[in-house]
Amino acid sequence: MLVEGAQKLKRYLKERGLSQEGFAAQAGVFGPQINQFCRGARRPSIATALKIEAASGGYVLVRDWVAPRKRRAA
Repeated sequence: MLVEGAQKLKRYLKERGLSQEGFAAQAGVFGPQINQFCRGARRPSIATALKIEAASGGYVLVRDWVAPRKRRAA
């Protein structure tokens, strides 16, 4: 299952008709990284997540890349 950040990034790119390479250039990161983030193969570092947040105008937030914690049974 993809983390929310990957889902939101894919939706953001699709809704705006942006290519992964084009968005990567806007965000100041490498194109292959955006591909890996969209596929859920990798999660961005905090610094890269901040760049994605800024380039998306706050659509994809840093916190969207953090997977929810699983609760342990009591």
